[in-house]
Amino acid sequence: MSLPSHLHTLPSINNIPVGTYNLSIEEMALLPLSALMAHRAVRTLADVIVSTRSPHIPVSSDVGTGSTALILLGHDGPGSMAVQMLSKRGVTVVAQVPLSAVRSRKSADEEEWTDVGETFQANRNGNAAGSSSRPNGSAKHTQARESRIEARLRAWGAHEVCIGDPLEVIERLAVDGRAFDAVIDTVGGADIWLASQTLLLAVSQSGGNNHSSHTQFTTLVGDNPAKLIPSAQDNLRSGFRSIRRAITVPMTETEDSKKQQASPSKSSTTSLPLMRKQSVRSASKARTVTVKRTVGYAWVSAAADVDYEGEDIRDALGSVVGMVEEGWIRPWIGDEEDLDDTRVVPFERSPEVFRRDDKGPVGLLEDGGTCVVKIVS
Repeated sequence: MSLPSHLHTLPSINNIPVGTYNLSIEEMALLPLSALMAHRAVRTLADVIVSTRSPHIPVSSDVGTGSTALILLGHDGPGSMAVQMLSKRGVTVVAQVPLSAVRSRKSADEEEWTDVGETFQANRNGNAAGSSSRPNGSAKHTQARESRIEARLRAWGAHEVCIGDPLEVIERLAVDGRAFDAVIDTVGGADIWLASQTLLLAVSQSGGNNHSSHTQFTTLVGDNPAKLIPSAQDNLRSGFRSIRRAITVPMTETEDSKKQQASPSKSSTTSLPLMRKQSVRSASKARTVTVKRTVGYAWVSAAADVDYEGEDIRDALGSVVGMVEEGWIRPWIGDEEDLDDTRVVPFERSPEVFRRDDKGPVGLLEDGGTCVVKIVS
């Protein structure tokens, strides 16, 4: 099962407000890089997307009647496109943002300069006195940047923004008992896949009676983020992982929970707890319901000419252009209020974009970032 390229008939140009889909050349340059991968990832979630709505209906803060998806690195790149695409389809989107994206490069440089200055003063005066003006300014700058990122994600339709490293956010959500129908991984690594299964197998705490029997994990990177082109062994491992996906989950349903599902109220929003079969025997008026939950796995590789449903790059780009014309998506090329965060780089500065250290890309491309190199001004 796959999502159709267009969920709605394309409106005529006369019915679209001026500027809805007028993209700059820099924004259009990001469509093949970010939007195409996001479109292919969203197509793998067809079985778990249970509600759709018109893109002309504004996204409200109480969206949550459909599926719930966690998108890693939802602030930039394919993650930002997936946030926009899924929110327009009525999916409750939770976006993860890394700490490095909140702390700008300018703030990090200021804090490093302050640490050096304080150390120098301590060695010279015999105490740890130092200037506190720079840390305060850095904290304010970071707080303002965090507010702008959250406002941007909510404008795209994100229901919740979680700031922190990917594994940390996943573990925090698991401890809170959160359940998700889909996870889109733009980070990569086997640890992300293993940790995400806890969220995909958890029982929803929303108090609804529609417990999805299918969840989906889709990665754009795979187990090895350093390997851009997958080998035959990587594809074989991904295929086996897609086959071994049926997992039986025992749940305990009490009479009280059945009544709450039949007539939910504001004061009672408890749901079916996930328990072992052995612990059910001592519970009164309880029964064990065995649910076969299917955890799907898909690897959307950038090197693939066609996706899982046979759609090639030409058709995928056509679908992306259709979403742009409907006003569904818009690539992000930087914050006008923060010149340090612009994603458009002149050609003479292009070597700076591809800087790396032992942990991976630094600068604009860090943590799934994107940029556009402008050859002619």
